[in-house]
Amino acid sequence: MDRIIYTFFSVLLILLSISCGKKNEAGKNVKTDIYNTEDKIYMAVTVNNSRVRSTPDLDGAVLERVREESVLEYLKDSTTFTTPVRMEGKTVEKPWYKVKTESGNEGWVSGVCIVFLSSDENRRILALREDAIISTDNGKSKTTIQEAPVIDIEAIDRFKTMINQLQAADPSALPKAISFYESAFQQKPSSTADLAFGEVLTLHKRILQHYQGRVNLSTYQSFSTEIKNYGSPNMEIDATTKLLQTNGLTFGLKKNGQVYLRDNADYLLRRFLRLVSPKMQQFLEQYAIENESPVLDGSNIVIPITELAAYTVFWDKFSSRFPHFALKEKVAEFRKTYTGLLLNGTDNNPAFKEAVLSNNFKEAYKVMTTQMGISPLIKSMLEYYQALEAEKFKYDKKAAALRSQIISKL
Repeated sequence: MDRIIYTFFSVLLILLSISCGKKNEAGKNVKTDIYNTEDKIYMAVTVNNSRVRSTPDLDGAVLERVREESVLEYLKDSTTFTTPVRMEGKTVEKPWYKVKTESGNEGWVSGVCIVFLSSDENRRILALREDAIISTDNGKSKTTIQEAPVIDIEAIDRFKTMINQLQAADPSALPKAISFYESAFQQKPSSTADLAFGEVLTLHKRILQHYQGRVNLSTYQSFSTEIKNYGSPNMEIDATTKLLQTNGLTFGLKKNGQVYLRDNADYLLRRFLRLVSPKMQQFLEQYAIENESPVLDGSNIVIPITELAAYTVFWDKFSSRFPHFALKEKVAEFRKTYTGLLLNGTDNNPAFKEAVLSNNFKEAYKVMTTQMGISPLIKSMLEYYQALEAEKFKYDKKAAALRSQIISKL
C-alpha cells in the first residue's frame, strides 16, 4: 500500500513539474514562476531605451522603449533559455521576463535590462499604484471631462518676450533660457510652467537650425562608430562640439552611415525633469526616444513599422489622458503624422503593394491591436485590420471607408 501511495505522489510531482513549463505564441520555452497570484511584483529598468518586445527574442517586434529607472510590473512568466546580449563591451546571457509597462503594453524584456525591486521597494510601488487607482473614481475605469487649466498669461507673455530676444547665434542662448525659466516658473502652477517650456523647445529648434548650416559635418564623420555603439558621441572634443553641447545639440547617425546634427532631447530631460509636471516628463521622455530614433530619413521609414505603431499609440493614449496638455498641438501633430504613415506608408515604404497590405504593416497592425493595450485609435485600427483580414488583406471599398473614418477623427 505504501509503495502504491509513493508511486502515485511521484507521478503527481512529475506531472506538476511538466505543467510549469509552457510554450509562448512564438514557440519559445517559457516557465510560469510560482508566486502568490495576488501579489504584484515590480522591476526597475537599468538600461536606457530598453526594448519591450512582442516575443522573447531579439527579433520580436518592439512594443515600447522604456527609459532607465522606469518601473515595470512582472507578469510572472520567464523563459527557460537565455539570449546573449552585448552590453558595454561584454556579452551577457539572461532569460526574458514578461512584463506590463505603465502605458499598458504587455511584452518581454531581456534580463540584462532589469533588476527586481527589494521587498520594501516593491511594497512602496504597489501602495503608490493602488492609491492612484483608488483615487481615480474609486478604481473604476471612467472617462471624465477635465476642466481646462488656468494659465498665467502675463507670465507667459513676459517669458516669450525674453526668449524672442535671444539670438540663436548667442553661444549661451539655451543656458540663458534655462536660467530665465528657473527663476520665473519654479513657483508657478504646472500648467503655466509647461506652456512656458514649449517656448524653450521653440528656441531649441531655432538654435538647431542655426548650427545645421554652419557645422562642417565631414569633420565629425569619425563619430559614426561611437554613435553606433553608444547612441551618442563624446562632445568634449573641441571648441565647436563643446559649444553645441552647451546648447543641447549632439550628432546622430543616418541609415546610410552619415553623421548629422540633431537636438539632444536627453540634455533637456536632464535639465528640466525636476522643473516640469509629471505629464511633461512623460512627453519629454518619449520626445527623447524619438530624437534618438527618428521615424523618417527623407522619404524612408527607418524604424520597424511595429515601432512606428508603438510611437503612434503612445501619442494617442497621451492625447486621451491629457486633453488640456500645454503642448497639445504638438502632440496632435505627432499623432496625425504617425497615423498617416501607419495607414499609408511612404512612396519608398508603401503600406499596400498592388492593393495588398505589405507583410511588415500587417505584422504591425496585428501587434498593435493585440498587445498594445487600449486606446481610441487601437479600437478603430482593430475594425480596420479585421476588415482587411476578411478579404485576405486586399484593399477594397470597405477598407477604404474605414481608413477614411480613422483619418477624419485625427
